[in-house]
Amino acid sequence: MDAAHVAQAQELAQSLRDEGTRIEISEPLFDSAGTQSVQYPTATCMDVLLNPQFDVVEFGDGTGSIENWSILYQKVCYSSQTYASANHSVIMSDGPCSVNPDDVNRYNTFYEQYMEYDSLAQGFWAPPNLTSIRFSYMAASADLDDGDWAGSQLWTLDSEGYLDEYLVGFYITESEGAWGSRWWEITQADHPIELSDASGKPLALVFYLWGDDLTPQEWLWLDDAQLQVCYNRGAASVYLPMVAKQYGTSSGPTCVPREPDSVSQMGKTAVGATCGGSFNALDEKDYYDLNLTTAASAQEAQANIPIRLRLFNLPNGSNWDAMIYQNSTGYPLACQIGTPGDSNKDEDCTLDSNKNYFVLVSRGPETSPGGTYQMSVTRR
Repeated sequence: MDAAHVAQAQELAQSLRDEGTRIEISEPLFDSAGTQSVQYPTATCMDVLLNPQFDVVEFGDGTGSIENWSILYQKVCYSSQTYASANHSVIMSDGPCSVNPDDVNRYNTFYEQYMEYDSLAQGFWAPPNLTSIRFSYMAASADLDDGDWAGSQLWTLDSEGYLDEYLVGFYITESEGAWGSRWWEITQADHPIELSDASGKPLALVFYLWGDDLTPQEWLWLDDAQLQVCYNRGAASVYLPMVAKQYGTSSGPTCVPREPDSVSQMGKTAVGATCGGSFNALDEKDYYDLNLTTAASAQEAQANIPIRLRLFNLPNGSNWDAMIYQNSTGYPLACQIGTPGDSNKDEDCTLDSNKNYFVLVSRGPETSPGGTYQMSVTRR
């Protein structure tokens, strides 16, 4: 990427910082011994991006959440048609996401001095002693003109999740609307400084489309993105967790949180359990797979289950929410707490014992530093 575009990217990063736009950072997938990795002759390599297929939780109103990916700015759309892989692909456009001229969001430009800018990213921790980084993805683009360009970049993140230091970037060339595989790689031979600057730090992989908002308008489709990092392993180590059980007491329904979590990687809760969770500037959503068996006896196998969803002990000034979704195609909403504010809140709903559900606790786009909460699903 040439120096002029790098300078503009750095200006945009500062603008994103000024607007409070952060990137959520996933927990490390590695340890000093290279757990959860694949062995290669000279190094340990592993894939670090979560939800590489850009699968979306659809909210039923034409919007959704691209799990584990952060929308930086401004309008990123998705398609449910099968392209490179099933379910979803991501779309960015220099102009409307819809070809409908009545689409009220078709010119949703914020950085007017930078024309049209769409971008999404995923944060992750890089292991120490990096030896190479390889990024591969599927893409299709169309109608590229002299005022439009698209690409992918690698940045470091600061402790609050803001884009910090630009490391490397590569353009996405036009493909006349046809899907094709793309990739780039940095190694010790060609990018030793960048690998050194990235080692052991929180990083962000950024996709962007930068356009002039004029015809012909650039379109970019993305799918199946994965970033593989290779690093030199440290000394072998083994971690043996210990769990102590107090004898003489009965164990009731439990809540088991999980971080990082998503619709495909949830924690677990059950009817009657109380979950203690927390949010920070880099974590906005918690997912819990809901076990209904504790609420339905064998005689009630066909019955609906009256439950109460509660969200309580919230931080002052927060406006957090909790929802229950059916864990099936389209994720139908089954229950939602709609009470604003930071007071204890609840909602009574009825669930079908023959269906699967999950609970989503969300702090939304708040810029507050976060805090703790408690959530429960109980039988009424």
